[in-house]
Amino acid sequence: VTITPGSSTVGGPYIVYYVTNGQCPDSTTISITITSIDNPFFKYTKTSYCPYEANQLPDSIATAGGTFSINPGSGLVINSTTGLLNVFSSTPGTYTVTYTTPNTPPCQAVSSVTITINNIPNLPTVTAPPPYCEGDAIAGIVSANTSFGTNLWYDNPFLIGFPLFGGLTFIPPSPLPVGVTSYWVVATNFSLT
Repeated sequence: VTITPGSSTVGGPYIVYYVTNGQCPDSTTISITITSIDNPFFKYTKTSYCPYEANQLPDSIATAGGTFSINPGSGLVINSTTGLLNVFSSTPGTYTVTYTTPNTPPCQAVSSVTITINNIPNLPTVTAPPPYCEGDAIAGIVSANTSFGTNLWYDNPFLIGFPLFGGLTFIPPSPLPVGVTSYWVVATNFSLT
């Protein structure tokens, strides 16, 4: 007797009878249950977080009762039972979160999502330019911010509108009016400033 679980209907128990031939026949029975493969789908509201955000639970788990694990094995603080991410206590980086369903192999299943905890960018430090005379060529204004972000330059303190420039060295537009002209620089890393 050959049983093909993949072609069978999930459920049971099914009773299989086996009867021998001959002058002295005998029989035996076994009980078989066909179990479906778990659906391992899960997800969080988003996959990228700022380090000061609140704890995050998965907003969807198709098959409850499994376990969560991470790779690499440290840095991201996660509850292995609920999948709760402790964002504030985690180290910035990119991690793979894997969910293993509660069933036993071969009906067990796994799925993974990538979670990123972003770094807060360094504060930019600006090298103040010297005074210029009217008509002078304007040299670049340098902002030192070499990790975890990009410098964006604005012509207003409220950072309204599109930035004038994105990068370390900003060259103001010419000609500048006589008097004091101010520019503002902000370091940004995705949504972090």
